[in-house]
Amino acid sequence: MALSHLNTIQIDRYKTPNDVPYIRDLSTPGSRGAQGTVWRATTTSFLDLFRTNNAEFAIKEIHVIDKASDDRVLREINHLKACNHSNLLDLVAVYRIEEEVWGDVIFLVTKPWAPLTLHTFLKDLARAAEDKDGLSGLHPWYTHLGTGPWEDIVRGCALGVEHLHLISIRHKDLKPENILLFIENSKNDTKSRLRVRPIIADFGISKEWVQGAKTTFNGTRQYLAPEQLQQLESTPKSDIFSLGCCYAMIQAVISGGQRAVLELEETAFEFATRITEVLEVLQSHSRMNASAKMDDGWHFRLMLALLVQDMLKVYPNERLDIRGVMDRITAYDNNSHGRRSQFILSRTYGADDATSSLGILEADLGF
Repeated sequence: MALSHLNTIQIDRYKTPNDVPYIRDLSTPGSRGAQGTVWRATTTSFLDLFRTNNAEFAIKEIHVIDKASDDRVLREINHLKACNHSNLLDLVAVYRIEEEVWGDVIFLVTKPWAPLTLHTFLKDLARAAEDKDGLSGLHPWYTHLGTGPWEDIVRGCALGVEHLHLISIRHKDLKPENILLFIENSKNDTKSRLRVRPIIADFGISKEWVQGAKTTFNGTRQYLAPEQLQQLESTPKSDIFSLGCCYAMIQAVISGGQRAVLELEETAFEFATRITEVLEVLQSHSRMNASAKMDDGWHFRLMLALLVQDMLKVYPNERLDIRGVMDRITAYDNNSHGRRSQFILSRTYGADDATSSLGILEADLGF
């Protein structure tokens, strides 16, 4: 019987499903992943029913059938417990049901409930009709070529990874499917002002980072770093490459919309072996939409293009670490809109003549 290691942690136990203080929402389909099925639930607590921010939960149902799955779930629980950040899932409870039919199942209760991901956005955008400028019906905040909440999404993902790396956890499976997009809107928010908070999820294969320790090279092949594909090493810099792949998809959205996303998906079936082609696709769509240079989002597009370029370096020693990523984002945030590109440039290249260098850089990146 599995679940042996899980007996070492605090687990709530209920005799029957009717005793569980969470009610599954049967009107919302579950989402099946490699590690289990996730579904929406509400609470049976009378008080919580009136706390709208806490009334919805995600419950991950995992079948623990052998020692490997037992170890994996224990690791996921411990890593979730170690995390305390608004851009990472919040573990609320872990429980089991004592009825024999549920004997090999463990339930992880997390919040918030956020069924839409960067992956669902990209798929929805790819299916959208071009005569509607690729509008996404599932994501009302999206506007064609607009930067909208993408600044918050890019920043939030970096902050989440920064927290993980500060507590020596490598996620190991950063990809659009594992970036939840949680809409944080109030009654006063309009469509154009909806706030979207990214939340990094699925710690099923995450691992503590110990220099020189043995590692595995599992993960989603499309987003693995070159050193992982070659089974040379897997370090926090490998997470940066995978996050850079996600940022590349976002760059495609804001530089070329639906067409760029479709072309990048066809090109980047494996980012690590297609880096040159990926950057060429992004540059070509930046050139095609050069008129966007004069809008308010141009400086953000430039900053993101630089990030992607330096996060997708083949060699880890040339790749940014999470501190370097945050430095770029902070430099962008802290300086006035009209001067951001010069600060980005100086932080990146130490350029004396920022204006001249900026013109060269724009040409190189397709702006």
